[in-house]
Amino acid sequence: SQKLLNQEIDRASISVVDKEVLRKMLTKVQDRLKAWNKAMSAAKLSAACENAESIGNQAKATGQAISILQLEGIDGSIAKKIHETLKKVHPEGSFFVCSMDVSGDKINLFPAVCPVHVKAGLSAKAWNEHCFSVGGGGKGGGKADSAAGAVPGDQDLLDKIKGAAKSFGESKI
Repeated sequence: SQKLLNQEIDRASISVVDKEVLRKMLTKVQDRLKAWNKAMSAAKLSAACENAESIGNQAKATGQAISILQLEGIDGSIAKKIHETLKKVHPEGSFFVCSMDVSGDKINLFPAVCPVHVKAGLSAKAWNEHCFSVGGGGKGGGKADSAAGAVPGDQDLLDKIKGAAKSFGESKI
């Protein structure tokens, strides 16, 4: 982090002028890194929303009430935008969005349930809890219309969770 690097610069046996030059260079590099991270996040969000919109349109066209989406590298902030996109495209559909964490050892789960399905008895929180049981435990929370959670696991477990999510969602509506 910048704080640690600044501490290293402060401890260095160099002139005050050189220390200031290094700090300015460090600030420039960090500013460029922040801008790059922001651009990458925006690109990831845009791609995920486009993918979700396509899947939502397809689900709406085929009359699919429950859809399971596996999208790569999705975190909570991106999942919220994806839920908004899906609700706009297919308001009568419920969606179970899942993603392998970038580390590859955690599965993120983000179900979104439409009001009609909530009334029929499908809860996003219960949907996640069911998938936690398939995965041997997990952490998360939420409400009837949306939830978020994570389960330790790999792609094989994710495939099992997707199957369990589909059968659970379809059994409740």
